Amino acid sequence: MKIAIIGTDSAGLYLACLVKARSSEVEVAIQDTGAPDLSAATPHILTNPVKPEFKLQDEVLSKAVADAAVRTAGVVVVRDDETVRSTGHVYSLIAAPVLTRIVRDGAASLGCTFVGGAVPGKLSELADVVVIADGAESVTRARLADGFKPELKSSRNRRFVFGLDGASA
Repeated sequence: MKIAIIGTDSAGLYLACLVKARSSEVEVAIQDTGAPDLSAATPHILTNPVKPEFKLQDEVLSKAVADAAVRTAGVVVVRDDETVRSTGHVYSLIAAPVLTRIVRDGAASLGCTFVGGAVPGKLSELADVVVIADGAESVTRARLADGFKPELKSSRNRRFVFGLDGASA
């Protein structure tokens, strides 16, 4: 079986690792579409006070991610001119480029191949299974919008954006 993963989003790279670790006979080719600059991307939250510890199925990758993660002992919320500090809430975060590098290295070490260049017009020519993992601004998904019929809706949800200083990236 052949699997093609279009893009180097960390979720797609991790899927490649899982597939290859379970079946070395499966050919996994990752189409590197030119990863976006992740330096300004929001860090991934691995743990927070209300969800269980983030764990990967692969022990080597799990350890590498845990070693690269940064833990906090609280949160500082700044809104307008008001600052609120909350301590005792442990969060674990990892910078997006660091997570992507770790999982990409893992995929390469398991025998996944990386291919550059343009994505062919007919995705079925790539492999038996094609996974689109080229990020939130997916060029491939946009190209296939008539079939996928994506829909964006605005909402009133609030969210926190965690930032990591340069030392953790």
